[in-house]
Amino acid sequence: MRILDFKESADTIEYAVGDVHGYAGHLETALRWCATDSAERGMRARVHLLGDYVDRGPDSKGVIELLMEGPSDDHVEWLPLRGNHDHVFAAVCRDPTHELAREWWEHGGQQTLMSYGWHPLRDGMPSDIGRWVPKAHSDFLMSLPVAHVVGNRLYAHAGMRPGKGLVDQTDRDLMWIRNEFLKHKGDFGFVVVHGHSPEAVNPLDHGNRIAMDGGCFYTGNLATAAFDPGVAAPRFHITKGMSIEPLPRLASTPLPSP
Repeated sequence: MRILDFKESADTIEYAVGDVHGYAGHLETALRWCATDSAERGMRARVHLLGDYVDRGPDSKGVIELLMEGPSDDHVEWLPLRGNHDHVFAAVCRDPTHELAREWWEHGGQQTLMSYGWHPLRDGMPSDIGRWVPKAHSDFLMSLPVAHVVGNRLYAHAGMRPGKGLVDQTDRDLMWIRNEFLKHKGDFGFVVVHGHSPEAVNPLDHGNRIAMDGGCFYTGNLATAAFDPGVAAPRFHITKGMSIEPLPRLASTPLPSP
């Protein structure tokens, strides 16, 4: 199902992790923090990963493999959502002539493919990235839901369209929306926990929404929020790394047709 509903539980802390963009080490550290934090409190952990696992950073493959492997701690559950970068990457894996192939290629796709072993000088322009990326990886990303509901909170990659009920939100709304959502000061019907819109000041509680994209791919900071049972305000944690410059673009030429 595209939107999953979970019951709140008095023995479970809900966590949210912002946009990863290929920084597998940051993600592993953040997930370890969730496991440790919940164990120290004698609680279970349910971790909502807000999407955009791929592109821009150095190890998109490693991020996907980590998520597919799942947690090793019995008291922890990982619940990854699909972000717009994940969706486009998986779509281009399935169809190299996809209308968004050029956009993917120029907004981090080259770095993603390099994590799978492609090298521009050795291999030249790829005609079919499916040759490099296991089908299981694109299938995994396409299988992910686009939103989770827990009590009065909605977890989604980008946000939701104001003035529309949850059943009327499109996948594009939940994975791509930006300005209409960010500018809205009223009630969405939920407190929306989202990524997608990077700012160095994030994580930040805006009241009607909680922004979790700290721009890991350029700040080196990966944001995590912990929602304790019965407590409205989250606890924030930042997995810090050194300031990271985006990897350079290697070519501006779109993927050629096969």
